Amino acid sequence: MIDDEEQKGYTWEAGYAEGNIRTIKDSLASFNEAMCNGDFSLQNALQLALTNLKLFECMACERLLQTEGFACKTCHALFCFDCDVLLHDSLHVCPNCE
Repeated sequence: MIDDEEQKGYTWEAGYAEGNIRTIKDSLASFNEAMCNGDFSLQNALQLALTNLKLFECMACERLLQTEGFACKTCHALFCFDCDVLLHDSLHVCPNCE
């Protein structure tokens, strides 16, 4: 059985998502398709990751998250700052959870 103190280390928080998105985007900024070398399967995996990870969208307005994203604590969907404030802080709803 996991007590509350152990569980705190596994909860999804907005700062965690924001930090991860920024780290991934910074890493991918210096990464290009010419660097995708190796076995055929590895090359395909790297190209797929390069293509998919550059495009993080807000779940509500579908704009690309430029530098930060906030995750719903229940469903882990990502939202931009404006949508997070409106939906989670003001209206207390999540379009993905409903």
